[in-house]
Amino acid sequence: MSHSFRFDACGPEFKEAAQEFKEQVRDWADEAGFSCGSEGWGGQRGEGFAAIFSPRSNVYVTEGGDLVIELLLPGYEQDAVSISFVEDRMILKARAPLPAADEATRRYKLRRFQLRDIDRREYPVSAERYDQGAAVATYKSGILTVRIPGREGFTDSGGIKVDIVKEGN
Repeated sequence: MSHSFRFDACGPEFKEAAQEFKEQVRDWADEAGFSCGSEGWGGQRGEGFAAIFSPRSNVYVTEGGDLVIELLLPGYEQDAVSISFVEDRMILKARAPLPAADEATRRYKLRRFQLRDIDRREYPVSAERYDQGAAVATYKSGILTVRIPGREGFTDSGGIKVDIVKEGN
């Protein structure tokens, strides 16, 4: 007994499900504050979902209170990358190098990355808490490290602690 599955018979259902999924992801991205207008994700048509989260980054606060943002930018030239601050945001812009001469004729067996221009990526940096004017950026081995010193005298109140109680008590 032979079983065969005909994809063409269920094609419209697959297409409808894919469209519904696309709309749900678009709604989620809009709610989360990601740009997903008529020009596509991140402002460049066809840029793709992964590009919203590009470049990959690590963000942490040192014991001394400095904010450190590490950005993975392999293949970008140092002079093609710029960092600036606007209010409570650090703005990253970068121009990708020109593609190789044979790029259009390459037939990739596997392609996991592609260097693209980064028109604008924003990272939250509180101007009240961090001295943006004293930020220092270093670029080594494809990693851009931005260190923003904590402001003198700024004390983190620790926020407001909320007690969690077991339901029914």
